[in-house]
Amino acid sequence: MMTEEQYKELLLSKLGGMPTKRTDGAKILRGWPRYMDEKRKFVERYDWTGIKTAIDIGTGIGFLPWLLMEKGIKVEATEIDYELSKPDGTYKKCTDAIGLKVHSMYIFNNKAMNFPGKYDILVANRTMFDKDTLPRGEQFNWEFFLKDAFQYVDKIYIKSNHGSKRYPAPEWFQPFLFKTDGNWHIKLSKKEYQEHFRDYK
Repeated sequence: MMTEEQYKELLLSKLGGMPTKRTDGAKILRGWPRYMDEKRKFVERYDWTGIKTAIDIGTGIGFLPWLLMEKGIKVEATEIDYELSKPDGTYKKCTDAIGLKVHSMYIFNNKAMNFPGKYDILVANRTMFDKDTLPRGEQFNWEFFLKDAFQYVDKIYIKSNHGSKRYPAPEWFQPFLFKTDGNWHIKLSKKEYQEHFRDYK
């Protein structure tokens, strides 16, 4: 087990001190209390009983995987090629420091994903794929995403970047949403999904 302070000291030692403001990932590290508190609250709102493996989408510097690892969960992660192509980048140094295996993956709307394996749960915090990377006016296809993702995971738990009064998704998707701390969260299991789509294969 590692305390939060020990974790912070480990990352800063690997980076040679606090990164400058323009360094990738610097916002997270320089705003440590705020972002760690956000990730901690995200974790506290889920029952992790029986969860042994997880895949973290868009892991960044790996705050969320570290918290799950401290619970004894085996975690792998994904990040976009832009970050993984920097062998000496902040993201890589931070994820290497905790032994996190990070795979290349970019989530496109209506396109199958290439997961590196099978896991108990998919987690993501502050997603961009369902909002920020979409062309203006395009709505993310959650039915396609879920059908694809549930080939690889049994549960999904996501904190989105959406803070609007209503999450932009079809009516059938609304029971799987809840809003707290200003952002919409998505939480459902493969079983729940199958109950909504009896023809799920």
